[in-house]
Amino acid sequence: MNHATPRRLSALFSPASVAIVGASPTRTQGVNPVLNMRAYGYGGLVLPMHPTAKEFMGLPAYGSWDAMPVVPDCALFALGSDKLLPELEAAGKRGVKAAVIFASGFKEQDAEGVERERRLADIARRYGMVVCGPNCMGVADLHSRFIGYSVPIHADLSPGGVAVLSHSGSGCVALSNTGRFGMRCIVSSGNSTVIDIPEYLEHFAQDEKTRMAAVLLESIEDPAAFKEAALRMHEAGKPVVVLKNGRSAKGAAAAAAHTGAVAGPYAAYKAFFDECGVITVNDLDELVETTALISGLKSLPSGGGVGVISISGGNVTMACDLAEEMGLSLPSLQEKTRADIEANMPKFAFASNPLDARTLSSEVYEKLLLSLSRDPAISVLMVAQDSSETLTDAQARTYAGVARGVARAAVATHKPVIFYNNVAAPLHEEIEQHLRGVVPTVRGARNAFLALGKLMGRPVPVVTRSIRRPFVTREARWVQRFERPEPLSEREAKQFVAECGIRVPREVVAQTAEEARRAAQQLGLPVVMKVESGDISHKTEVGGVRVNLRTLDEVEQAFNAILKSVAAAAPTAQIHGVSVQEMVSGGVEVLVGMSRQMPFGHTLAVGWGGVQVELMQDASVMTLPFDGDKAMRALGRTKVHVLLEGYRGSARADRDALLAVMQVLCDVGSVYGDLIEAIDLNPVSVLPDGQGAMALDALIVTKHQRPLSPTTDGPVPAAEAAVA
Repeated sequence: MNHATPRRLSALFSPASVAIVGASPTRTQGVNPVLNMRAYGYGGLVLPMHPTAKEFMGLPAYGSWDAMPVVPDCALFALGSDKLLPELEAAGKRGVKAAVIFASGFKEQDAEGVERERRLADIARRYGMVVCGPNCMGVADLHSRFIGYSVPIHADLSPGGVAVLSHSGSGCVALSNTGRFGMRCIVSSGNSTVIDIPEYLEHFAQDEKTRMAAVLLESIEDPAAFKEAALRMHEAGKPVVVLKNGRSAKGAAAAAAHTGAVAGPYAAYKAFFDECGVITVNDLDELVETTALISGLKSLPSGGGVGVISISGGNVTMACDLAEEMGLSLPSLQEKTRADIEANMPKFAFASNPLDARTLSSEVYEKLLLSLSRDPAISVLMVAQDSSETLTDAQARTYAGVARGVARAAVATHKPVIFYNNVAAPLHEEIEQHLRGVVPTVRGARNAFLALGKLMGRPVPVVTRSIRRPFVTREARWVQRFERPEPLSEREAKQFVAECGIRVPREVVAQTAEEARRAAQQLGLPVVMKVESGDISHKTEVGGVRVNLRTLDEVEQAFNAILKSVAAAAPTAQIHGVSVQEMVSGGVEVLVGMSRQMPFGHTLAVGWGGVQVELMQDASVMTLPFDGDKAMRALGRTKVHVLLEGYRGSARADRDALLAVMQVLCDVGSVYGDLIEAIDLNPVSVLPDGQGAMALDALIVTKHQRPLSPTTDGPVPAAEAAVA
């Protein structure tokens, strides 16, 4: 990442002079920036550039870079992609420090566009230019009043502390038109060829006017750079709220493995964002309400307790339900707090949290809110009030008294206060005018509790401090095997992980029913039997598994039944016999899997294991590498973690042995990551404490193997493989 010092990006956000290259009354990309800058009172020098025109929109126009009275700090390019590169080169030679390129027609279009974008990046690097775009709307700095923006923008946007950063131009349009929060700037970064979201975040982490960032992401090109920038924002006390577009699991790496199905692409992104300390939201409404809440707070909550007040018992009940759903704590009030509150309430009322105020008196409401604020268990206060813009004028005037009391209390207390309308509708102006600039307002009770829950439950960044060298070594024979196109069978996969240090059950592959009987006698009853085939990823689905076989007759019957069932369900699969395995019982079944999830490389998933893995959806994901603290944090997010600790009298499982299995897969990713797409150990039987853990089944998907059907029977036809 090119470290984005304030000085480095100052030419982009607060240039003293700006050229408009390709200025023409017929090109809106040249006209709109001038209109926008005039509307906002930009005080810098605007230098239109046109080969023949003498003026543009009342401004002197210049035919060349040398004709300009000064070297512009920034240049806005209102040119098509086919004409851009020579002018960008000329700007670099002239000493222009920053550029905004509006045009499309680059890597998003075709191979020619990819090459054009590569040349653009080369020019920018050669001259040390900061470039926003291409294929973008540009930048708008509401404090410097430089609006290098290619579309019309409202002239009355409020300057504030929210940096809006978006790959998507439409996302910028949506957020900039809500009117819900004051903006530090708007950045539509488009293809982000030279400067991407991490550089902008690092810049705003150092910018004193920025309080937080609202980010719409299409992708992350450099995870390490993003994490570094997010950590800088966290250290500066500036929350980052991210909406990641494209959260579908479609296209997950190694779809043949359980791990790929459970830990799809967004699961990896979510794990990464958690490790960065970033708040994630699921849609624009969540992004707007969360941003409005956070940006409007006088300070971030210092503890976990929430105090709620309303004039309605129904709203109080709703608050209890929503707080529990969002994981927020509504602590009981201390005796002194209750006494203070009840001294200002009717005799039949009682003090509690949430508090039914039973009053519309502005003065009494203020006292009650201040009494709540003095309770040491409460760190943030929420006010629930019907306040929609559709209220009658009489209703609005009545409830405005509550708003006045809330505003006075918010000024008097050092604790943050939030006001929310009970339904997701704009507030009546008669009410909102008393709160504006003093208390953040949220539209909808659910939205308010969801946004506060995201803020108070925001993840703590994970910094992996001590990474040991892998114990797993790279063996030439396994490299050769992984380079072959034939899929590995379960037996081969278990042999590999066993050599890496993971315990597996003893097993014998039988070609006949008689061999199966002898194998069962050798291993000891009861046994498990499974079809031996590298072409079948999920053997249970084709009738290829039998468990708890207690007699030799059952073993013989199971052998014949498995072959018959598999032949019917997977007729094209190559069968290499039936594996007879010792049966392991008494452990907690856990999924441990590793899969390649770009752009992060390999990730590790851990969670509920066995045949119900997709049904339970209990996998917790983390990026590699990891240390013990990071592994414990991931494991602690799962439901199976409760079973490992000993659930309802059951024995505590050997958690350290499970962590060791996870570490081995991390080592495998480090040593064989260029060859292995995914490893799925499901289940790993975690035995009682001190007895270890054992991988009962294993699936390895290599980079070079022919595609597997995600369900049953061997190679996927080429067309289906392309879709997958």
